[in-house]
This record gives sequence, C-alpha cells and structure tokens, in this order.
Amino acid sequence: VWSVYYDKALFRRHGWTPPRTWSEMFALCEQMKAQGLTPMAFQGRYNFYAIALVRSAYYQLAGPAAYDAQQALKPGSYDNPAMIESLDLLRRLAREDFQKGSSGMSHTEAQLEFFQGRACMLMCGSWLFSEMRANIPEGFELGAFPLPLPDSARADPSARRLRAGAAGRR
Repeated sequence: VWSVYYDKALFRRHGWTPPRTWSEMFALCEQMKAQGLTPMAFQGRYNFYAIALVRSAYYQLAGPAAYDAQQALKPGSYDNPAMIESLDLLRRLAREDFQKGSSGMSHTEAQLEFFQGRACMLMCGSWLFSEMRANIPEGFELGAFPLPLPDSARADPSARRLRAGAAGRR
C-alpha cells in the first residue's frame, strides 16, 4: 500500500492537516516552503515510485475500466487527457516540491532524509517501517495519509492500489 508519510509532531506544531486532494497537497507544500522547509523527500533513482503516483492519479481520473485498459496496453490508453493530467501532477510535484537532489536518491537515502528532518513528507510503500526501523529517531511520531485524490467528480476515496496493475476497495 502506497502512502505519504509525515512527522505528526511537525504537522501539529505548524497546524497542518494531511491533504486529501492534489490541490490541498500543493497548498500544503507552499505553506512548508514559506516556513523554509522542504516538502518532500523522494526516491528518484527508481521509476517504480514515480509510476505509483501516476497510476494512482490515472485510476482516479480515468476510472477502473480505462485503468485496466492501460494495464493491458490497449491502443490509445496512454495518449489521453487523464494520462496527461496524471503526468502533470507528478511533474509539478517534482519540479516544485521534491527535495533538491532527489532524482539521484535511492529509496533508503530518501527515507533517511525524511527521518533526519530534512523533508516534511515521504511517499513510500508500506515497507517503510521494516526498512527504517533502526533509523527512526526516538520519539518520532510517524503518520501516514493516502496518496492525494485529483480534484475530479470521478475520484473514489475508497479505492486503494493493492498490487501492480490492480486497484480495489478495502
């Protein structure tokens, strides 16, 4: 399960709440930057992490049938407005809110940057705790929220990505 991880104590100190939508996420990132903070550490060395963001947004924008067609590599399933918007969300986040140098970071390097307080959030899978158990500072209050939803009437907050190429409901 993919989530955005955050430091609950940091959010509490600043009065921030986890965003539900991409517009709320970008607004939160602006608030973080206004405080001189880096919004997000990211694992840029492996495209697996970026693909998760794009697929999540695409599923929410295009719907389950279009998502399934794309996973089956149907013609035209990558050349459509929902895919362009999904890629634009990732591009904006990467250009405006990723930690400098993130394109060269491995997943564990980005995770350490987050736990060492050099970024406010980290997008990662549910394996984060098991990989970083020995590196989480004493008293760190780890929180998580789902990947943001596009501002779309089609978006389904109950949908969760269960495995590569599949989405479902919990």
